[in-house]
Amino acid sequence: MPVSVTWSLTGWIWIVMWPASVGAASDTNLVVPVDVPWTETSVQVSAGQPISIEAAGRVRVVGLKLREFLFGYDFDRWVGPEGTYLWPRDYATRADRRQPASFPLPAGHDGPHPALCLLGKIGPDGPVFFVGRRLAGRADRSGRLWLGVNDVAWQDNRGSWTVRIRVEATA
Repeated sequence: MPVSVTWSLTGWIWIVMWPASVGAASDTNLVVPVDVPWTETSVQVSAGQPISIEAAGRVRVVGLKLREFLFGYDFDRWVGPEGTYLWPRDYATRADRRQPASFPLPAGHDGPHPALCLLGKIGPDGPVFFVGRRLAGRADRSGRLWLGVNDVAWQDNRGSWTVRIRVEATA
């Protein structure tokens, strides 16, 4: 924390301390793995604070099964942080495999969002929002930023996205 020491005409010495981030933006670069549902970023935001997130990379999703390898399967198993609207037909139609409540944001057969995309939330129980490749906006609440993947079965995913988070200082 920066410190300012000032001497006054009355003989008093004033010591003033202030946070290093006052008046400056802070950038955080990190890796977000896709084989866990959420990653805590250690980035603290305040309600109304400008924030931008940029993500890059491609990850392997939906584990390849032997029968699919032997008989062919046309589902693209590599996605970027924008996710995909191409979801295996049997995942969307077989009631015993569908888990609509498991998607952090409704996807596939159940909703308007892409499956397997980069998501965010502020606080461990905050509402989930779409990030994709790029997001710029203001935090709707105060708390720590979390990033994750919009998937019902993240355990079979492989790889990670690289992410840059910029939090602008508030006046």
